[in-house]
Amino acid sequence: MKDNKRALRNGGSTWGYVWLMWNRGLQKNCVAVIKTAYAGTPTYTQAILHVKGGGAYRDPGTLTRKKYRYFAAAIGYGKGECVDFEGHTTDTRRDYGIASARRGKFMNCG
Repeated sequence: MKDNKRALRNGGSTWGYVWLMWNRGLQKNCVAVIKTAYAGTPTYTQAILHVKGGGAYRDPGTLTRKKYRYFAAAIGYGKGECVDFEGHTTDTRRDYGIASARRGKFMNCG
């Protein structure tokens, strides 16, 4: 059973998805946040890849550092590292609501 996708939720609405993927060529994990709400509109969006034992790759470094139109992605941590992932996106047009998701457990340790 795969456990590599989470819906970015704000209340009862889904604003996109966060995916954990494996790049076989680079031998690294990748996290991508793909927006479905406000796609094409620049909003604060962030992808985070956590490694067990500390550390993380973030795109961008802080949520409010950069706005993206469609997606954000972070790549890092290779074979043998256990990882967790999370993502966030905002509605910067109105009330700065935020939709977030995180798996919440370290897996993908191969």
